[in-house]
Amino acid sequence: MAVVWYGEEAKARVKNAAAIRVEMAGRAFRDFLREKVSAPPPPSAPGEYPHKGANPGGGHLRRNIQMEMDRATCTARVGTNVLYGKFLETGTSKMGARPWMSKGIRDFARQIKAILEGAGPTV
Repeated sequence: MAVVWYGEEAKARVKNAAAIRVEMAGRAFRDFLREKVSAPPPPSAPGEYPHKGANPGGGHLRRNIQMEMDRATCTARVGTNVLYGKFLETGTSKMGARPWMSKGIRDFARQIKAILEGAGPTV
């Protein structure tokens, strides 16, 4: 009786299933953050998620919260390239912090865990 080794195929399937889950979690977290920073005026208070600006072009931060996936390392990154996103997160000498990213991670941690632990695709 011959023994057939499918180890490499099995590893590839497990890695693919994990990457799918990580990408799903990253997209869900991105969408959660976009929703949280979409509140209309009045301006947010320190400790709250930042609110969308009152000007017609408001929502620049929300529109620029992005997710990128690296399947080779099975890593999803969520963030923004909007400079003032950092100032909202940490605050400045003239403004208290509106920690939209760290607060978002705390508020959404259970959902991320549930997505990562989900049954997922069949391996």
